[in-house]
Amino acid sequence: MAMANCLKILLLWAGIIVMAEARYQQCFRVNSTALQSTSQPPITTSNTSVTAKAKAETQAPPPLECSYTVTTSKSGFNITMNGNFTTGDYIINITETGRPDTGNSYPLPFSNESLTHEIKRLKPCTEYEHDVAFNDAAGKETPCTTQTNTTKTNELKEVDIKEGSCMTGYVCYRSDWDISSSLSTSNNIIISAELCTSDKNGICFKPRYIDICTNLTTTFTSGNCTNALSLTRSITADILNPSEINQTSPTKLLAEIKTDLPPNCKNLHITYSCQENGKPNELKNLTVLEPYTDYNCTGQIMENYVNIKNTTAIKFRIDCDVADTNQFGGTYHDKDWSDADVDENAVIELTEIYANVPQSECRRRDST
Repeated sequence: MAMANCLKILLLWAGIIVMAEARYQQCFRVNSTALQSTSQPPITTSNTSVTAKAKAETQAPPPLECSYTVTTSKSGFNITMNGNFTTGDYIINITETGRPDTGNSYPLPFSNESLTHEIKRLKPCTEYEHDVAFNDAAGKETPCTTQTNTTKTNELKEVDIKEGSCMTGYVCYRSDWDISSSLSTSNNIIISAELCTSDKNGICFKPRYIDICTNLTTTFTSGNCTNALSLTRSITADILNPSEINQTSPTKLLAEIKTDLPPNCKNLHITYSCQENGKPNELKNLTVLEPYTDYNCTGQIMENYVNIKNTTAIKFRIDCDVADTNQFGGTYHDKDWSDADVDENAVIELTEIYANVPQSECRRRDST
């Protein structure tokens, strides 16, 4: 009986302890929830968007995709981007193999609408090294990949070169190729070519004086091409530069201006017209010029009696030199001075008293 009562008392206390513990845990959860609700502000929509933006900014950018292919074009290379490349600004570098001093850079944009760029003005039959790099906004260059970093250009063809005319007095040609590296003429003379100032694809060279009025053959031997390309062109007289014509002033009467025309121009001659100082409206031929007079003469360059150009002006004055008995050619009948009115049997009397007299006194006297 006593033992049974003891068991009942133990069970009663065990129940009381379990109920107390459950009550304690319930109170602790309530207090923790209240404390949390009072110590932290509610999360707003604004804070949520800021957090999302921060995560986006710290997210790594997509990997750069950049590879290209090089194919030969009519006068250079075509650079084509492959696959899903990154659009933006790129730099293309082209250099002759073994010649780092010949490098050129071409900053160009690539996009889905512009997958290919052509690089022109390269030398025919020449091997070039090339590379392409992506250039980001910070100026950092990232190299692109390709199967090979060297490519050789095509051969030069006759249809690739056209005649040009961008520089007066020069023989000019134009091409999308760089054809300035090695030129020679039919006389095996190496030519130094000049770039045309008004045509980026043009080159010019000045022919020699003796090449005018001839058929001049120009040979192009560029790069490692096996065959040279030769073009023949007629160098006509209209290429003549009047300032290069040597004109020698007359020293006696009848007046004659000696000129040095291109030796191969057989149908050229010059006809001169002269003006006396102070009388610009009176034109005179050389045959009627008088001594002790200042003249300004200009010649018409005639080809088959057609005026093609005018010479530069030449100024001179012929003084009576009585010490030279050949000054006036001996007899008067060849002269046409306006102040001498005598018959053709008269001769010029040369004496010292006429050495420094004015024109009106430098006259012929009757032999009688």
